[in-house]
Amino acid sequence: MRQAGFTLLEMLVALGLFALGAAIILPNLARGLGPADLGSASELVAAELRRARNLALETRAETRFPARPLDLPAGIVVLVEPADGIRFFPDGSSSGGRAALARGQATRLVEVDWLTGRVRAVGAP
Repeated sequence: MRQAGFTLLEMLVALGLFALGAAIILPNLARGLGPADLGSASELVAAELRRARNLALETRAETRFPARPLDLPAGIVVLVEPADGIRFFPDGSSSGGRAALARGQATRLVEVDWLTGRVRAVGAP
């Protein structure tokens, strides 16, 4: 009578197939996380810009972005134009500008309209 179970050869074949699948899938999975982090970071920057605009409206005083360091995921670079920051005025308007975010080849852009102070994240996640 034969006992139930797997032979050593069957186990090695199954383990080899698992390792091959992991070797193909994991690098692609890790590569896909960068744009997701970049999308989250661009939404964070957009939220901080909106916060600065709201603060200018509430306090009736000019505010500037970035007013404090941003806590972004590692490896994300932010370039704010104009270089001295984006200003928001008490009437809701702004100096206009943009924040460009990059990680490797992937980029996102957050734009601020000078007339309305409207903040808009640009670029597909």
